[in-house]
Amino acid sequence: EVGAGTGVFTRKIIERMPIGSQLHVIEIDKDFAAMLEKEFGNTPNVHIHCADILTVALPQADCIISGLPFNAFSPEFVSQILQKYKRIVKHGGSIVYFEYALLPKLKALWLEEQEREEYKRLRRTLRRFRERSSSTDSDLVLLNLPPAHVIKCYC
Repeated sequence: EVGAGTGVFTRKIIERMPIGSQLHVIEIDKDFAAMLEKEFGNTPNVHIHCADILTVALPQADCIISGLPFNAFSPEFVSQILQKYKRIVKHGGSIVYFEYALLPKLKALWLEEQEREEYKRLRRTLRRFRERSSSTDSDLVLLNLPPAHVIKCYC
């Protein structure tokens, strides 16, 4: 799990982990990482890393669950993150991320022209990543506030 924050998804992942699985939780924020360590640090097969996803060494993974706010980052940074994910995930594995429904369209309305062009490049980066995956799936979670799309890319 990348960008675990306060551990909302972490709890659910741990509840659903198959026996013998390993969960590596990556959180760059020291305060959040300390909270995660306090809550989950003694959980068998759970490894908390206070680290940058781009520099941390990780084993191959069956699945990457990303809580990173891609829409808040530059296209270049998102591209670097997605490339790292592709290097980590095993063949046949999946990369899962979410984005709030309607946010991409609403955000574009409020940006100045130069920021809007940068944002369009970001959206193209994410679209190309999905298109280059062997297959993708998307679910709309209406009960989330605000509603969110969960995007699954299979490698």
